[in-house]
Amino acid sequence: DVIGLTEFLATGKNTVWYKNVFKATDNELLAAFSSYINDESDYQVQVYVNNELKFSQNGVSPEGYYTYKLDKFIPLYAGDIFEIIIKLTRNDIVSIPISESKYTNKYIYDKGMSYISYDGNTWTDLYELKLGSAHSQVACIKAFTTLETLNTFISMPDYSIESGKIVTLEANVLDAHNHRVTLGSVTFNIDGNEYVVDVNDGKATFNYRFSNEGTYNVKATYNGLHYNPSSVSSTV
Repeated sequence: DVIGLTEFLATGKNTVWYKNVFKATDNELLAAFSSYINDESDYQVQVYVNNELKFSQNGVSPEGYYTYKLDKFIPLYAGDIFEIIIKLTRNDIVSIPISESKYTNKYIYDKGMSYISYDGNTWTDLYELKLGSAHSQVACIKAFTTLETLNTFISMPDYSIESGKIVTLEANVLDAHNHRVTLGSVTFNIDGNEYVVDVNDGKATFNYRFSNEGTYNVKATYNGLHYNPSSVSSTV
């Protein structure tokens, strides 16, 4: 919606969904979205990446144009197709913001990019939807990404176990916004040997058996795209 809002489309419903489809042009992080709200409404935003739900967030928005920061950054890779779906609910009729082609001399969108739904399941392409004198429009949703890398903080407790028993080493990784990191890996270094474990929901776990009695130093190092590395050492 390069030319911005041209009209609020009255839906005749108390709840409505609208979405825009984007293509990532770089390895980046989805950080925020924006839209216009005609009247104060409850909203839910969902982010899908390559048809997989990655994030959902709820809130209440006053009337106006606002940029909403996501509670968690969403990693994107060049070529990823991602969707931002907004669900609006209020006690009165809901209207959605559109940008109509009749007000511009150049189409800056195409089929398959912008949709409306009255049940969250069946979607109608706004490109072809005839609305009064308008014959094509796009929903007003903007996506904001960042190429900045974020600092990380990795933590791991000390352990005291009996020799010969398996211990589950656990490293926790948070980003600079205190969010759990959802991608990348942790390398555990034990006695000069390295073991790489994927991070899942801010955590990497690794089972290891210390055969001999003694004190061991275990170093865990996090590495991941979009994030700066961090390390921690613990004693077993």
